Amino acid sequence: MKITIAKTAGFCMGVRRAVDMVLDASNTRKGPICTFGPLIHNPQVLEMLEEKGIPSITAIPERGQGTILIRAHGVPPRDEASLKRAGFHIINATCPRVIRVQTIIGKYARKGYAAVIIGDRDHPEVKGLLGYAAAGGHTAASLEAFQALPRLDRAVVVAQTTQDTRLYNEIKEWAGKHLGHYQMFDTICDSTEKRQAEVRTIAENSDAIVVIGGKKSGNTKRLAQIAKETGKPGFHIETIDELDFEQLNDAQSVAITAGASTPNWIINKTYRTIEEFLQKQKSAASPLLFPMRDFLLKTNLLLSAGAGCLTYASSRLQGLDHNIGHAFIAMLYILSMQIINNIFTIKSDRYNNPGRALFYEQKKPLLAILAAVSGAAGLFMAFQFNRVTFIVLIVINRLLLSSDTQINDRRLR
Repeated sequence: MKITIAKTAGFCMGVRRAVDMVLDASNTRKGPICTFGPLIHNPQVLEMLEEKGIPSITAIPERGQGTILIRAHGVPPRDEASLKRAGFHIINATCPRVIRVQTIIGKYARKGYAAVIIGDRDHPEVKGLLGYAAAGGHTAASLEAFQALPRLDRAVVVAQTTQDTRLYNEIKEWAGKHLGHYQMFDTICDSTEKRQAEVRTIAENSDAIVVIGGKKSGNTKRLAQIAKETGKPGFHIETIDELDFEQLNDAQSVAITAGASTPNWIINKTYRTIEEFLQKQKSAASPLLFPMRDFLLKTNLLLSAGAGCLTYASSRLQGLDHNIGHAFIAMLYILSMQIINNIFTIKSDRYNNPGRALFYEQKKPLLAILAAVSGAAGLFMAFQFNRVTFIVLIVINRLLLSSDTQINDRRLR
């Protein structure tokens, strides 16, 4: 049984930048914050932003207040101007790769060139790009649609940044033979190219391919289409709940990839769930082993036991005093600190590690008692063995507890 996660799966640079910008704004800006249109094409991330009090609006009000972020896909220039007139403070979270295409179209539009955009006319990025072409904008989603366009005296041809590279190369080749006076620009994001190429590569050594991402995400839908073209069973899901595991019964290897707007927590949950399913198919003992393993991992009992063993082994190897009590101090200290840390970060774990977050929400009182008892026992043993060790643990505790509350937003990213 083998599961491969594509190296390019998950947030691209432009999406990560947009998410970072909106989270930073929520921490530094006063007044209401919203996004103009969905920031990215992922329902789970948008739900996270809603929970943080950052909604998206689709209509421009006559009067606005606070901060508004322009979505990663960009918007037409007239919409940005209208947002300014309404009174919003604007933060432009448009992907830099999209800005480059906007710049190309705008530059040549001022010289009288028409623009042909290879992409889906209804996609937000393409709608925004058409705004820079003024009245001279055309779109084509296939080679046939491109061939059917009227012949233009002067035109630039660009691609939606998440367009299929093979399609765009076919269009460039045909245009080179029949429309040599057109100016062609390679505007597909290199992240998109790598993502699409990797799907074709990992499909060769896999029995099935799982593509994770929003159903409205153009780049994810293209990944799913490419996966289907490989001839291997392919599944496009937004979350693991949508996957039909019965169709994986005979799979010895599964490849996982994800669209540019898919956060790591969804990819990781998908990986863990598929791994658990495939292992259960192979092992009769797994119904007992998996719950036990999960309990030991989520409570950090396994981690703390490892810390104790490592302390004892290190003291033996260095020829130091290897009293077993020191190993117990390390074990109790790590257990207490890890439980406290996980309790503090339940909010971010709802996205980074939903299973652990649910476990800690359900058993929070018992885990808090376990953390307090193990921490107190560790400190008492340290006080009995060595007063310096006791003081060091007290100082470290204070430092860790004061820093826990400052990292939640960063863990969300």
